[in-house]
Amino acid sequence: MCEIIGRYTDVMGYETYYEEAGGGQPVLCLAMAGASGSQYHHLMRACAGAGFRMIAPDLPGRGKTLPDMETLRPISDAEVYLRFIWAFVEKLALTPVILLGTAMNATAVTMLANRHTDDVRAVIACNGGVVPKAANDPLYVSMLNHPSINISDFKEAHIPGLCGRDIPQERLNRCIWYGAKTQVADTAAADVAVFARLSYEDISHVTMPYLLLNGGEDITVSPAVKRRLEQLPACTSVTIPGGGHYLVMERPEETARAVKHFLTTLP
Repeated sequence: MCEIIGRYTDVMGYETYYEEAGGGQPVLCLAMAGASGSQYHHLMRACAGAGFRMIAPDLPGRGKTLPDMETLRPISDAEVYLRFIWAFVEKLALTPVILLGTAMNATAVTMLANRHTDDVRAVIACNGGVVPKAANDPLYVSMLNHPSINISDFKEAHIPGLCGRDIPQERLNRCIWYGAKTQVADTAAADVAVFARLSYEDISHVTMPYLLLNGGEDITVSPAVKRRLEQLPACTSVTIPGGGHYLVMERPEETARAVKHFLTTLP
């Protein structure tokens, strides 16, 4: 089994934890909303031996990375959020970097690629094309941090409906762990605020190789946005049958194969 090593570094004043495996071309893996980078362990091991340095940070307020210690709040401003990610790239001197993001962070890495075209070699948008409808509902935002609502129980109840129908219990429990049990209400609310401001509107400069990787049963993806992403000049679109919104953890082998093939065939 490939060794995964955890480290800390300072990024914009945040005590930032990240894990990495392998060596060579850097691939920055950003977890879905609220989750830690540990959701990528299978993918990291699968790709680390093929000449890639797989790096998965915990963003502020997630996993082992602390939020702002003056306020105890994670980042809730989308521009600051994107700036933090790029500051991490620069701190570790990862350019030219391959950006991989899941769901919310599939949008984030696409936006970053559009802004930093010369420093991004390729993009992997896992569960790309998600439109955060609930993020624009003030009642939903209030519910996330309401003192009478247990956010962990709420998310645990709705996660099975976002996964593929045939997911094994062990993998469903993994999705629940990263998608509900390890999340903080403040971080969930902050992610909603960020996600509401992330957008695929301006992606005209995304001309580098782009893997759009979706689960065939992910009900959160907008068909219209997915079609737009598929029209990017260097887009490869792959759909994994039976996969849902938690694709990386639901279908780890199929996801790793698709990502590894994309990475090893880059020009």
